[in-house]
Amino acid sequence: MKIAICDDVKEFSIILEEKIRHILKENANELHIDIFESGNDLIDSDVDYDLIFLDIDMPEMDGIETGKKLIQRESLAKIILVTSRIERFKEAFAIQAFRFVTKPVEDAELEKAVNEATEKNAELKRIELFQDRMAYHIKCGDIKYIRAINGQVEIFVGKHILKKKSTLSEIMEELDSHIFAYINRHEIVNFGKIEKIEGKTIFLKGEQLKLSRREAPQFLDKYMEFDLKYRR
Repeated sequence: MKIAICDDVKEFSIILEEKIRHILKENANELHIDIFESGNDLIDSDVDYDLIFLDIDMPEMDGIETGKKLIQRESLAKIILVTSRIERFKEAFAIQAFRFVTKPVEDAELEKAVNEATEKNAELKRIELFQDRMAYHIKCGDIKYIRAINGQVEIFVGKHILKKKSTLSEIMEELDSHIFAYINRHEIVNFGKIEKIEGKTIFLKGEQLKLSRREAPQFLDKYMEFDLKYRR
């Protein structure tokens, strides 16, 4: 998971980083955290962050303006605003902020914000896939669906098809069951990529998949749960 902390007070950012690492200690090996002292530095970064802690009050470019520029860049990162100025909370709607954390930061408030952000972003987890013998670390949320074929799986990501030497059951263990589910014996779909369901036909962007009678009851129950709890 890639996290950015953007605050003009570096000492605060260092303390916040330590707190975040403590909260996510079970995922320490998969954690990457960068610190920025200005909105401009964050915008100039070419890293695709999953979660961004953004101070509202910064010189030159404040957190709200920085957030707007991130949206213009089509960043998919969850933004947690950090501020002591409650009166600016309404401005957060303009940047689709996920949560607020008030300064001085209380451990319980921060832990709740981090846990909720990571729980609702299970699609941010990355798995290793291959194309033309090259390894790629792909966000689970970018996967449309997965199909078993000839002793391996094909993973459909955008317009690309990547492969992995695995069974469907094995790769399902790497995925979050709140986000992915079987639709038949040979295919798993990402709930977040579904545009609509009509009868036993699942519509993705530009594609249609078939839902088997056997999988339908459990699949539809899980899809409703995803729609209520996890859809962004």
